[in-house]
Amino acid sequence: MKTKSRLTIAALFVVAFSFLSLSSFAQTKAETQDTVQTKGLFYRPVRKASPFMSQFALASTNFWRGVDIGRQACAKLQAEYEPIDWFTVGLDAIVVSNQYKIGYGNQLNTRVAFNYMNTTFGVQDVYFNTTEIIPNDTAYFVYNKAETQHVMEAFFKYKGDSKSKIDFSAFYAFYENENNPKGACYLEAAYHLDYNARLFVGYVTKPSTVNFQSQAGFTNIGIDITRSLDFSSKFRAITRLTVSVNPSYKTIIAPNNTISTKPLNAVLNVSF
Repeated sequence: MKTKSRLTIAALFVVAFSFLSLSSFAQTKAETQDTVQTKGLFYRPVRKASPFMSQFALASTNFWRGVDIGRQACAKLQAEYEPIDWFTVGLDAIVVSNQYKIGYGNQLNTRVAFNYMNTTFGVQDVYFNTTEIIPNDTAYFVYNKAETQHVMEAFFKYKGDSKSKIDFSAFYAFYENENNPKGACYLEAAYHLDYNARLFVGYVTKPSTVNFQSQAGFTNIGIDITRSLDFSSKFRAITRLTVSVNPSYKTIIAPNNTISTKPLNAVLNVSF
């Protein structure tokens, strides 16, 4: 079967899967943050009960903007601190299961964000650790452009209300290694079919190392399906299945064999 035919079938599968999911998950209690009532284009979200938020998750792989990074299971830790309504500090740490598999394995994202109504503006530091048998423990603290593995991104996020059901985000890489292509922006839009199903599409505007793309194009078209598993009144797990097609899979930058170049990806994430 030709490649274009396989991609067409994969895309049709994603679309069909999204509509079938509505009947399967329609009666599941909403567990996402889309709980605000209709307020219009801009609104003030409900104040969080606690300024601290943390979440631990296990995932079948590390899925990053349409690319399977690591091709192995990983553990995730997400933490945020929001002392006041307009300011947030966050961290995402992703650790692969096999620490001695050479390649882009571990990932650490730190961010500072300023919130206004239902929009967020901020700066994010994206760091991929090239795992080795004897890791370089000082690599994280290297910020000079000739050697750094860090990528600084300015970002903007917009979260729609329960009527529009549309989210949008943009990430622009303004500081990275001097050998990387410059000026790329990653754009992503999402539409919530209901509280438990989300369609999304991502696009890279230029060649970009942090997005693992050598050309501009759509990299991420798919669906997230979320469901809550209640084990008791105090213990709950949230499962999320992501199925995504990458139309730009032929132009994925794969510096080692741990970066997948597959056109179709499926990822299962369980968070606690």
